[in-house]
Amino acid sequence: MYSDAWTHPTSIGIWSGSPADRARLASAIAYRIDPDPFWIQIEDATKVREREESEVLARFTPNHLFVRDPSELRLRSLVEGSGTLLQREDASTEEWLRRVGKILELPALVQRILESASESFPVRALVVSHTERLGENWPTSVGGIRPFIEAANHSRVSMVFTRGAAPEPNVVDVDYVLAMEGTGSDGPAATRVTCEQGAEHGSPGLFERGSTDALKTLIEALRR
Repeated sequence: MYSDAWTHPTSIGIWSGSPADRARLASAIAYRIDPDPFWIQIEDATKVREREESEVLARFTPNHLFVRDPSELRLRSLVEGSGTLLQREDASTEEWLRRVGKILELPALVQRILESASESFPVRALVVSHTERLGENWPTSVGGIRPFIEAANHSRVSMVFTRGAAPEPNVVDVDYVLAMEGTGSDGPAATRVTCEQGAEHGSPGLFERGSTDALKTLIEALRR
């Protein structure tokens, strides 16, 4: 299921299972990509965070961990006429404008993270946890989030999304989709992870479509 090739920015979605198990896997993936990854925790003020999930978050550098209300992560409207200000006189102007435009639509916090890539960190990792709490703040249709993923990838940032509800149609925009089966009550050894969207058998890629493994085994492989 697991391939040791993480130098190309990509996107990974994790859904179902317990919040703690999703956090464990997302953390293992993020640290496999980046020695000091970023984590955005989307919080619901009406829900109490599980202790096991908090233990995962405690491993992150304090200035790389951001707890936010869904309202703080809405997409932003572009200022009218900003395209004219950003124009460049070369053949790639249209593509460049499209990419910059998508970056400008992102919440300010995400923009700052995308700007953090440097030669010291060839690829950075950003986990966005509990994306089901975003509601209608982000597009859910097919193709709705792909431009934002591509903008992040161009900034050499790999995106890792976790979701506690069934995926929306925009799940096809994500390169790899991992589904969990298990409640988490019996620990990672009892939880299974299946790659629902990924590399075809025999093709290069991080996760092979249709492959299944125990969460504990997968995490151990990612930490090697």
